[in-house]
Formats: sequence, C-alpha cells, structure tokens
Amino acid sequence: MREKMRNSCSAVGCGAAGVAGTGASAIGVLGAAGEPILRSAGRRRQGVNRAAPSARPANAAGVGLPRQDRRHGPRASPHPLDGRTAAGDMARPVARCLRRGRSRSRSRSRAMTLLAHVHVLVHLAALASVAALLFRDQIKLRAVLLVSIALALANNYDGSDAPDWEDLFWNAVLFTINLVVLAQLVLDRTHIGLSAEERRLFDAFGLLTPGEFRALARLASWHDAAGGEVLTHEGKAPDALFYVLTGGVSIEKGGRTIPYGPGTFIGEIAFLQRGPASATVRLAAGSRYVAWPTAGLDRRIEGRQDLRHAVTRLISHDMALKVGRA
Repeated sequence: MREKMRNSCSAVGCGAAGVAGTGASAIGVLGAAGEPILRSAGRRRQGVNRAAPSARPANAAGVGLPRQDRRHGPRASPHPLDGRTAAGDMARPVARCLRRGRSRSRSRSRAMTLLAHVHVLVHLAALASVAALLFRDQIKLRAVLLVSIALALANNYDGSDAPDWEDLFWNAVLFTINLVVLAQLVLDRTHIGLSAEERRLFDAFGLLTPGEFRALARLASWHDAAGGEVLTHEGKAPDALFYVLTGGVSIEKGGRTIPYGPGTFIGEIAFLQRGPASATVRLAAGSRYVAWPTAGLDRRIEGRQDLRHAVTRLISHDMALKVGRA
C-alpha cells in the first residue's frame, strides 16, 4: 500500500515538474521570439514621434513637448512693450513719458495739499493789510487794502471746504466800499471823464483840484448868449453865479459902459455878500457862459469847507484881476 502511494506521489511530482518545465520552456521560447517583436514596435513608435512631433500633447509638466520646450517650459507670447519688437521700441518712450506725467501730477497734488495746510493766502492777506498801513497816500493805501481783501476772499472760497458765508459777505462789503472810495480818489486827482469844454474851464480856473472842479461842474449849466442878453441888473440880487468863457462883456454902472473880455465871473460880489448886483452886465452875441444856481451852490459848499475855500479863492483871484485891469 505504502509502495503504491509513493509511486503515485512521484508520478504527480514528475507531472508537475513536467508541466512547470513545459511552461518555462514555452515562456522561454515566447520571450526569445517576442524580444525582436517588442524592439520593432518600439522603433516604429519612435519613428512616428520623429515624423510628427507636433502631434504630442503638451501639458504643464512638459510631457510630449519638444526637447527645448521640455527644458524651458511653455513659451509665452511676446508683450508689445517688452522691447523685443520694433513696436515695443517705439512704445517704450511713450510709457516713460506717461510715468513721468503721473509722477509730476502726484508732485503737484502734494504741493497743493501742503499749501492748503499752510494757508498761504491768510498770511499774504495779513501782510498786505500791514503794508497798506505804511502808505500815507490814500490811493496807494486803499489799492493795497483791496488786494488784501481779495486774498481773504480767495482764501475763504478756495473750494476745499464749505465757505463761511458771513465772512464772505462782510469781506465783499469792505471790498465794494474801498473800491468806490478808491474810484472817487482817482477821479479827484485826475482829469478822467472831463469833456474838452470842461477841461478848458478847469484850465481857466487854475486854482482847483480835479475833485473840486468836478463838484462844481456837476451843478453847472452851459449857455450860448443871444445878442444883448443881460445877466445881472444893478440893484437886483441875481439868481446865479456866472462865468463868461468866450465872447464879450459890457459892464454898465453909474451911466458908464465898460467893455470887458471873457474869462471873468459875473455876480460874484452879490454871491459873497448875499446882496444885490453892483452893475448891469450884458453879453455880446455868441458868448459862451456857465451858470451855477445860487441856492444849489450854497447847499453844495455848506458841508464842504474845502470846496467853500476853493470858490472863495477863485472869486478873490478874479476880483484881483479886475482891479488890476481897471
């Protein structure tokens, strides 16, 4: 029994070994035969890759890319301003100018911000006010004061914050008043606005300032005399003070007639004394004369001592000339 079992195991072992040997032999045969086949398939694959390298898919790892691209990675498209093209070379100065412009704009904005914090206009307005007080001449003083008020107005309404309307209002009032007074002072010292005839009368007076003359000229009325026109009657109070600019005058007093030339006051003694005229005065035809109503002239010089003194000087000078001619 034992002998039979030993023979059976030997047969089974031999069969297994035979099967194993047979399998190994087959694998060896297949391996020896399949090696050329695999090598040939590899060559064909390499040939396909060499013939069409662009057919390989590209990815972030560089798999399937050509050797240069696999080493350096995917190549980006050139930027128009990177300097590698003619357009980039032309655009580089433009970009530089734009950067400089932005830098200058930032510098200006910083400067404006600094000026806003420093309040330069406030200090300039204060300095102008101090400088105005150094002038004794009224025209210069008020002109510089106008500049000071204008700077204060500009500082108050610079657009950076809500303006102080009360401050703006009173500064505007001060500016307007000073401007009006400055215009009056300029007119008082210049001949601006005088007509040719008024300028001739001003030169004939010779003792008045332009301002004093303007005060009198506003009351004056201009006339052309007809032949034999009488300005004053002896013993009667005239209603106006006259000045003969051109033409001829005849003075009748005590039965005598005295011819007299132009450039003289008529009715001046009656005006000073508030009494009747001392002679009858007739004008030659075509004489040009100026008349000041007595009542209006009195009101005008009543509150202005300088104007009263000016009129008195004129009349006194005229009377002195008449005495010298007599």
